[in-house]
Amino acid sequence: MSKITTINPTLATKRLHERDLSDHKMFIGGLNWETTDQSLKDYFSQFGEVQECTVMRDGASGRSRGFGFLTFKDPKTVNTVMVKEHYLDGKIIDPKRAIPRDEQERTSKIFVGGVSQEATEQDFKQFFMQFGRVVDATLMIDKDSARQPSKRPSQDR
Repeated sequence: MSKITTINPTLATKRLHERDLSDHKMFIGGLNWETTDQSLKDYFSQFGEVQECTVMRDGASGRSRGFGFLTFKDPKTVNTVMVKEHYLDGKIIDPKRAIPRDEQERTSKIFVGGVSQEATEQDFKQFFMQFGRVVDATLMIDKDSARQPSKRPSQDR
């Protein structure tokens, strides 16, 4: 039995356009909390024409999330930007080529507390493998007491 998929032409055109622009787009990390859309655009305009620029903000508070995205008109500008170190609003910032969501590897990282002190990393990993592929498993150990941080003895004050 074959599966028939209906595609909305407008949505398909939009996705093609976004894919075409993906080599023009950058992720900018490490932003100062005070950096604005305009100051980010002003800084990167020295390298080439900036078509879009957004500092990502928390929906509830409106506070900067410390990163943003920008799109250059010319994709070659991205390469120019990536070979230099950048400072903006008193901080070193970290520009990277943006990766479209559909190309990002979907991963999930979880925290598990209250793990027995006797458990090994292999035991830990083996347990979670029953739920799917485990890429990495790390047990955090307090080097001072050789105990897991969640099991630290209380200190008298």
